[in-house]
Amino acid sequence: MRRPLVIALLLGIAGSLRAGPPAICWPVEIGDAKSLPWGKEAFARSDRYDAKRTVEDTLALLDDKMPVLVRMETLRRATIYLEDTQAGRDALLRALATRVLDAEAPGKPSALAWFDAGYARGCFHQSREPGPGGYAWVRRAVEIAGTSPEMEYGCAILSLMGARGDFRRHLDRAQEGAGRNPLLAKNIESLKELYPPVLRYFEEKEKGMGPGKGKE
Repeated sequence: MRRPLVIALLLGIAGSLRAGPPAICWPVEIGDAKSLPWGKEAFARSDRYDAKRTVEDTLALLDDKMPVLVRMETLRRATIYLEDTQAGRDALLRALATRVLDAEAPGKPSALAWFDAGYARGCFHQSREPGPGGYAWVRRAVEIAGTSPEMEYGCAILSLMGARGDFRRHLDRAQEGAGRNPLLAKNIESLKELYPPVLRYFEEKEKGMGPGKGKE
């Protein structure tokens, strides 16, 4: 029997994306950037892709040149490809955690390594896998990076199912950098359409209520 993630996917196909876990059910717009093979729809896995290559291909794609938004979508796709293999998810997370440790050992922490490990853990957690959600790891990535609107957006996605105050703070910071990043701006606009509380949040800001002052 398939994992509970399939239930979320079916809900999404039925038009109830708003009810699903955000890191899984809400695709990240990445334009023409290279990621794992995919179809045109949110859950349209490529029939021509060998899912046994997911871990290897994901690790190869996550190099230092890949933008954060593309990393998020790549890890979302990897999570869906690996939904039926605990060994695959464990292997991917171990490899990403090793990258974190390899960078920490010489005293040169990597924001991207922390982000990848944290966002992967967050995706697995939102696909109904027990354990920590990865938010703290992604927040650590932001601390190392200093300023990263895209990472703030990743933090917002992972915190949306938790503390609403954290979500609003991260989304504010992501919005501040959206003017210099059209793709990030497009993702934030899509978020408004997918999740009504996000739209209400922006409406409150426009009315001068400010983050955290409206009703939850």
